[in-house]
Amino acid sequence: MGDRDWLPAECHLIILEGPELSGPDLAFGRGWDRAERAGRNVTRELVAGAVRATSSIAVLAETDSGRDEIMTALGDVGLGSVDWAASRDSALASRRGVCGRQADEAPAAVILAVEGADPGGEWLYEAGLAVGASAGRALVARLGDGAAPPALAGLPTVGRSGELSQALLAGLRRVATSS
Repeated sequence: MGDRDWLPAECHLIILEGPELSGPDLAFGRGWDRAERAGRNVTRELVAGAVRATSSIAVLAETDSGRDEIMTALGDVGLGSVDWAASRDSALASRRGVCGRQADEAPAAVILAVEGADPGGEWLYEAGLAVGASAGRALVARLGDGAAPPALAGLPTVGRSGELSQALLAGLRRVATSS
């Protein structure tokens, strides 16, 4: 913005909806405080809507059936999805700051679908790569019983409590607004 560079990792996005402020409301640096009092924070709704409308969610699952289950659940709530293998290069290009078509097609987030507490080393390697490439916009979906693998501790996690599609949507909203 202007001549100033902004690093996404050091920024916090807040979108307010409210009445237009008059000149006196903006004077002496009081604009932000007045805007917060007069408006309402719509960041979560707009970010979730933007993810739903423009981007796909990458899915990395231990099995094909797990991937298909997650992709079906995402489709049920109107979210596009793509297999991690198909989006890997674009996600990595985006993370490296490479501009162009490939980086523009990077997934908005990644879902790591785990079915057991001990996925293989190759899968865990890909999961780590996916988490790094997604800049923290990663969600663990537990499809089996028990806890998520210790290697994925600290990531937001959803389980099979209730409808999977709604749990994924709520988890993705948390991921979108926390990163």
